[in-house]
Amino acid sequence: MAPESQDHDISEDVFLYGNVESSSSSALSALLDPFNDLDSITQHIAPHIAGLSDMEWSDFYTVVEKFPAVASLAVLKPETQVLSITAKMTTQIEQLPFAMRLFREFSQGTMLAKVYLGQSDHVYPALVKALESEDESARSLVIMDLENLLFLSTVSKLRFVKEGGIKALLDIIVSDSDQVHTRYALGALQNLLDNFPEGVQAAIDVDSIPILESKRNPDDLFDRAGDALSIIESQKDAPLVDRIEFTPEAYAELGKKLPDPAVLERLTKNFESSMDEKQLGIAAGLTSVLASLLQASSDPEPVLKALNALLVIDGQGWQGFKVIQRAAEQCGLPELIKPLMENDDEPIQELSRAVMNVIVEKCDDELQKPDQDGDSNGDGNGEQETSGNEENSENEDT
Repeated sequence: MAPESQDHDISEDVFLYGNVESSSSSALSALLDPFNDLDSITQHIAPHIAGLSDMEWSDFYTVVEKFPAVASLAVLKPETQVLSITAKMTTQIEQLPFAMRLFREFSQGTMLAKVYLGQSDHVYPALVKALESEDESARSLVIMDLENLLFLSTVSKLRFVKEGGIKALLDIIVSDSDQVHTRYALGALQNLLDNFPEGVQAAIDVDSIPILESKRNPDDLFDRAGDALSIIESQKDAPLVDRIEFTPEAYAELGKKLPDPAVLERLTKNFESSMDEKQLGIAAGLTSVLASLLQASSDPEPVLKALNALLVIDGQGWQGFKVIQRAAEQCGLPELIKPLMENDDEPIQELSRAVMNVIVEKCDDELQKPDQDGDSNGDGNGEQETSGNEENSENEDT
């Protein structure tokens, strides 16, 4: 739980627990559960966020940047007005660099961060407006961070497209006034289109193909225009994902209809879409729902596919393994997965190992035995060892 004391910054407690990074992601991932502890977090930082909407922008920035938990609270509690105030800062060029730094913090702050950023009525309208600005400095400041803000976030991508973001990127690409801006705009467009059929269709609708054709350079090792065209070509006929409303409540409600195979497949397809859907599923408590289904199922493979789509993540940017491990431990998932790792069915064995390598903090002796290829994790990548080594290193710092 969050510390009861109200007289010091929550990041000091995080530091003592071995996390020396100054990002909001670190502040919550080391100590707190963003769902169970939200009321405690709110109570703890209330004195620090009082009157934010009445502050001068520089004072506002200092408070939000100093207290990482404020950044995390901003995306979980929209009523703090932190997102709308920061969006307003984008309208003034001298404030825009500070606004973009805060948006970077917000996007990494906690689970569901990018969901809330995408659902905000202020964030992406402001960013697209800055991209459309005649001020080259404003366009530059936004375009440099845009790819990271959109990365692995269906909700942010949908909102960016809705606000006319693809057209804004294409205008920058066409203008060709700055090669750096063009390169970043192409990178953001490529990221937007990847695994996002709605974005591919939207790009086709605004005649992006001839623009990208004119910019492609097959002789360039980093031909981003060519890469974007390849994505459009490969995904233009891909079926749209049957999206679930982007709330934990909607995911939880759909989970009540399991074990309906069609529902399980729909959930799996959504989990595979981006980090947003994974986080929504975890927040909805679907880890325990799927664990119960796995225990009762005579055919574990479809359930393992859903668990794999839900829990196996790339990187550790959003509290990563800590929240996943907590959710898995609470429902006894490791004990259910372990015997399946020795299943005679190879797909079941592989899926089980992939899930196990994420849901346990450190693989047990059986998992650590090298296989025939010399891989200590049995999955060919050893990614989970990195998480454990990093955590040990952090603890040594204390």
